[in-house]
Amino acid sequence: MSWKSGKENPSWVETPIKDEMLLCEELFENKLSYSKIADKYGVNKTLVQKLVKKYGIKITLKDRVVGKYGENNPNWRGGPKFCSICGEIQIVKTANTCMGCYDKSGKNNPMYGKNHTVKAKQKIRNTRLQNNIGSGKNNPMYGKNHNRKSKTKMRKSAIKRIEQNKFNGGQMIPGYNPEACKIIEQYGNDNGYNFQHALNGGEFQVCGYFVDGYDKENNVVIEYYEKHHTKTKERDEGRKQEIVDHLGCKFIIINELEINDG
Repeated sequence: MSWKSGKENPSWVETPIKDEMLLCEELFENKLSYSKIADKYGVNKTLVQKLVKKYGIKITLKDRVVGKYGENNPNWRGGPKFCSICGEIQIVKTANTCMGCYDKSGKNNPMYGKNHTVKAKQKIRNTRLQNNIGSGKNNPMYGKNHNRKSKTKMRKSAIKRIEQNKFNGGQMIPGYNPEACKIIEQYGNDNGYNFQHALNGGEFQVCGYFVDGYDKENNVVIEYYEKHHTKTKERDEGRKQEIVDHLGCKFIIINELEINDG
């Protein structure tokens, strides 16, 4: 028995979708899917697909389901959200920022109030050793130095973290020399300055540093160098220059050794 196709087949039923124009109208104007077209004309979805192929109709997935895109989709949530800091697509559902800008300090850190177990610490340590992570040339900062901007950002972040964890969100109180405060106060009285210092309003913070004294009205910074500063001359000079560049201030140094020599 030979196979008969088309009208010669006794089971053949003429399709109600008679031409290409009708099919295009349903697809592009009425925005119907293959399934809905099949239901409308009482045929199966496979036939609709075959007709599209037969007529050479070029249709993309977006064309087929365009009615379900964007605001037409019943599950529409307003489209992608963007990070309020860098503008990238937001991926942290609980925040208004992307993962890169997400503040992981304090209570936002998943380890806040928790400690790694001894077993977990050992596992982390072993993994780092086995994979040689973070040492030598495998360290991302190998052969590099943080620039001034990065260092300032790290200092400020450290201060913020300490204020949150140790001072309940209040201002950090760094260690200070009471005798230095008295000398700074006296210097101010003798030279017409009103310095804010540890015993007079708390030390002023600038660029992630706490200065010994600062007269805001006259824009003058004063520092009291104890004898140990003889070993940190290069670092002190860099710190001084950064503060001067930021504030455009006058910078006064009182040297303990010079006072004692006097």
